[in-house]
Amino acid sequence: MKMCTEYKTKIVYKKITKNPTATQKAGFYLSQLIHEQQYSLLKKHIILIEGKVGSGKTVFTKGIAKQLKVKTHVNSPTFFLLKTYQGKIIKLHHLDLYSILTSKNPPSLFSTVEELLEMVDIGDIVVAESIEKGALFFPYWDFKVCLEIVNHKTRNIIIEQKNV
Repeated sequence: MKMCTEYKTKIVYKKITKNPTATQKAGFYLSQLIHEQQYSLLKKHIILIEGKVGSGKTVFTKGIAKQLKVKTHVNSPTFFLLKTYQGKIIKLHHLDLYSILTSKNPPSLFSTVEELLEMVDIGDIVVAESIEKGALFFPYWDFKVCLEIVNHKTRNIIIEQKNV
């Protein structure tokens, strides 16, 4: 699998998962990793998730939500653009860029994403799902997750952390 970006990054997780539960555990791991870092409550955390339709982007996000102790059901925000879930301490903002990236005029929607990010509190996590090129909307991001479909149930997952 190729690297997700041309930015300087380090791989913090690489695994082949054999079922949705294992994919969800990878999301749980990433959320744990973020909150073990000293500055976790001092900034907004941007996670970009790239993968084809059906690759497990929302399943991965459910793992993040589980670690944050979100009590409500997490599903894809495809038709809503953004869904926000309250965790025990912080919020999870789940953004789907598919509709933006497939629209006829995506550059005009940059301001929409900027407005959404302004509403996010310090310490919160923003998960942006995309089929590709999600980094175009987020010049500042923390982690990028690449989900590759190997077969019906198997996924190749790579999590990169952007070097700062």
